[in-house]
Amino acid sequence: MRKVLPALALLGCMGDPSGLGVTASGAVRGEVEPVIVTLGGYSSCLGSFAAPTPAGSARWAKSARLSERFAPGEARWVRGCFDARGRLHWISSADPATVSVTTADALGPFVAAVAERAGGERRPVYLYGHSYGAWVAARTVSTLPSSVAVRMLVTVDPISPWHCTPASYLRAAAAPFAAPWLLAGCQRAPTDLSADERRGIVARLPEGGWRQYYQRNFLPLRSGPFDAPGAPHRSYDVSAFLSRNGGAHPSWNAHVGIDELAVVWFTLEQSIAYDLGAE
Repeated sequence: MRKVLPALALLGCMGDPSGLGVTASGAVRGEVEPVIVTLGGYSSCLGSFAAPTPAGSARWAKSARLSERFAPGEARWVRGCFDARGRLHWISSADPATVSVTTADALGPFVAAVAERAGGERRPVYLYGHSYGAWVAARTVSTLPSSVAVRMLVTVDPISPWHCTPASYLRAAAAPFAAPWLLAGCQRAPTDLSADERRGIVARLPEGGWRQYYQRNFLPLRSGPFDAPGAPHRSYDVSAFLSRNGGAHPSWNAHVGIDELAVVWFTLEQSIAYDLGAE
């Protein structure tokens, strides 16, 4: 279901903001140990060129606040980012001093890190990803062991790391006549997430569990809705929130701005709270 949003209609916080309908478990909240996974997009890492890290970013701070709010004891989380060479770096609460690294074609170690944090009972998993990170988050949901209780997937302007790279823009600049084809992967939802894979994600999650946000403002880099079959439970065009003139976020680059939108993060937090019975 696609929705074009007027101001604040996005929240949907009346009653059940998550749309999940049921909570992660019937247990007392203190018995549940949620696992919160957050992932940034291309070149979202901080640190040096030789030692990229997700730590210290605004996303890191927001993710930490979510973990602190919902963790009754040990906070369980995995936080990742991509560097300027398109490699995925992440830190797990299992070993907060270590930054691990892999590539988009070898996500096994990252998926294993999430599965390790989710091991055992009463550990529901909530994933949030932006751009390349949204692609990774979706792939993670589709490949996690069936024993892992995945409750929510939030994909924010997802972009395929295979179909949109810096080289795509260089090739388009060298051959302007071919630019519409060369940049197609930078202006749509990832087509390498197949309909079958997306159907599997939808089937795995509770009703309302996959939510997608996208924008159409920044023409060089923007996602879009996934087509049915296999479309997310909810899809929101938040372009109106990202207008430079009068929008809620003044960023000139709406692809970056969408990840910073307070309304998206607020809705994520409220949805997790509802699902955990914390509201």
